[in-house]
Amino acid sequence: MDDALVGCLLLFLVSLVWFIGYHTRTKRGHYRRMQQLKGLFYALLSKQEALNQKTAISNEFHSTQSGVPSSHLL
Repeated sequence: MDDALVGCLLLFLVSLVWFIGYHTRTKRGHYRRMQQLKGLFYALLSKQEALNQKTAISNEFHSTQSGVPSSHLL
C-alpha cells in the first residue's frame, strides 16, 4: 500500500514538473511571437504613415496645378 502511494505521488510530481516546464516553454514562445507581431505591426504603421504623407503631398500638388493647362504640367 505504501509503495503504491509513493508511486502515485512520484508520478504526480513528475507530471507536475513536466506540466510546469511545458507551460513555461509555451508561454515563452507565445511572448516571442507576440513581439514579432508587434514589430511587424509598427513597421506596417510607419509604412502607412509614409504613404499617407505621399498621398497628401500628391493631392496638394494636384490641387494647386488644377488651373494650369496640361501642357505646362510636364
